[in-house]
Amino acid sequence: MTVGLITVLLVFMCAFAQAAILEGWRSRIAKHPLKVPYDPSATTDMRVTMIVPVRNGAATIIPLLQDLYAQRYPKELCETIVVDDGSTDRTVELVQGFMRTWSQLRLIQLENEYGKKAAIAKGVELATGELILLSDADVRCTPERLPSLVQYQLKNNDAMVLMPVLTNGNSSVLGRLQSEEQCALQAATAGSAIEGDPILANGANIAFLKERFNQVEGYKEDRWASGDDLFLMKKFKKAQFPIEYLLDQNAVVNVEPEATWKAFLQQRLRWSGKMRSYSNFSGMLAGLFILLFPWALLAITFHVVRYVGIGESLFYTGALLAGAWALWLFPILRLTQEMKAFFNSTELQHNKEDRLPRRSFFRPLFALIAFTIYAPVIAFASTFIRPMWKGRKV
Repeated sequence: MTVGLITVLLVFMCAFAQAAILEGWRSRIAKHPLKVPYDPSATTDMRVTMIVPVRNGAATIIPLLQDLYAQRYPKELCETIVVDDGSTDRTVELVQGFMRTWSQLRLIQLENEYGKKAAIAKGVELATGELILLSDADVRCTPERLPSLVQYQLKNNDAMVLMPVLTNGNSSVLGRLQSEEQCALQAATAGSAIEGDPILANGANIAFLKERFNQVEGYKEDRWASGDDLFLMKKFKKAQFPIEYLLDQNAVVNVEPEATWKAFLQQRLRWSGKMRSYSNFSGMLAGLFILLFPWALLAITFHVVRYVGIGESLFYTGALLAGAWALWLFPILRLTQEMKAFFNSTELQHNKEDRLPRRSFFRPLFALIAFTIYAPVIAFASTFIRPMWKGRKV
């Protein structure tokens, strides 16, 4: 057996291992019910604090507060704390205006510290609820989001609950790209968490017990500006606290895509930058595999096409390479399609332009190719570029 054939065989085995993992995630998502009927009699006296860290969110904060106010949960059992992180627009003014009609709404303004993590930590410190629900300032949700979470928590008593985030698609190429990518990320988040080993988290829609947050000392000794979601999840995992994914249509939040390519690249730089601090060796190895495997597969394919002569060796290497490409590509598309089925049936998908075409492989294939091209570049650039976020370098 030649060295080339052995190399191709190893690549095939790696692709097979990835395919097995992704197919396991897909099957777990497929077996989950899409919606858990809300039972009002199941609620107790559980107090909940909904925290919204915000910076320059004047354009989106009021619709979110309206959604939070409309939650079908006893008003006396929940409060909302908006923590302003040095906004320079009308955010504070708008929140103060909303406070006149909502007595359970509080506004906190950071003074001696800044950043999303500081905002979250301050909100948790002042929270009276035992269960904390985080929302980014630009999301939308249904009135059943909080009842769904509480009902789930009463049954499972998890320390942390990850919940779905849907990026709206639109007619633009950029909007569709972000929608497809978010769908794939949520599929990986849901599948891995349901399997018992979560690898991702999205701070736009996440809940945890205040007691557990304090036990892991929140963001203490965390020097990274971004990653409020992933790093907190890592701390909960290290403490062996239970973490689950609430795959319920009622729990979905909706967010608009970045409007420009510049904003999109800045966001991806922030996301990639936080991965530099990922100290888990297996996690780092998995990240490198995701970024570099398709390029390694492409390089080996070109080598085989160029240097391996026609004959038995080419037949075996060609068959293994074709299998490796199929094992890399189709499980990713199948996993993404399964998550699309979930998102397309949610109440928030009221606009036909926002729907994700489940039967079409073109959009996810386009997103996958785009990700394969730009992700390694972004990962490299994030090691020496500090991205901007709402007028502030992070």
